[in-house]
Amino acid sequence: MRRHSESLLILSGIAPGRGWRDPIPLSDILRAAVAEIENSARVQLWAVPKVSLTGGSVADVIHLLAELVENATAFSPPSTQVQVRAARMREGVLIEIEDSGFGMKDDALADANRKIQSDRVDLLDAKQIGLFVVNRLRERQGLRVEIRHSQSGGVTAAVLIPEGLMRDDMPVGEQQQASGGRGLAPASALVQQQRLRGAGA
Repeated sequence: MRRHSESLLILSGIAPGRGWRDPIPLSDILRAAVAEIENSARVQLWAVPKVSLTGGSVADVIHLLAELVENATAFSPPSTQVQVRAARMREGVLIEIEDSGFGMKDDALADANRKIQSDRVDLLDAKQIGLFVVNRLRERQGLRVEIRHSQSGGVTAAVLIPEGLMRDDMPVGEQQQASGGRGLAPASALVQQQRLRGAGA
């Protein structure tokens, strides 16, 4: 309910009330985003690069990722898992949210991407409010967001967090070694254990 209330504020151009001053690890941000959806037990988080996000962008990125993860669970069979992966790129960090649903037709996919990229938001389109929220947050933080077909036949939402919002927590060489690590436990098992540092009311 709090996230839905925040969505209305975001669409009105108002910044969220919660915020962080210090950088927050990306792993905590992904877990926080997953914790905000109803079917968090269906989400599998894989190994995450040891980088942090600047405090001023944390709330918006959590909200944006939560909207995309919720879409992935809503439009895929309840017996399937949603995969969330992150990789360090030259331009920043790429986060991919992949479902195992029935996919989208090309025209529907193009329409969804237009809603994410458009300068205009149609608030009367109640079924697409989540995409319009993603639109506003993407623009506010300078993120790149794209929805595309996945190799599994479902849909992948890709989010590129630019380099300027990131801070490395380990050398690049160690990051490359860590990228081959084992996946993390399902998010539902971590929700009660992980708390973001420096959270404001």
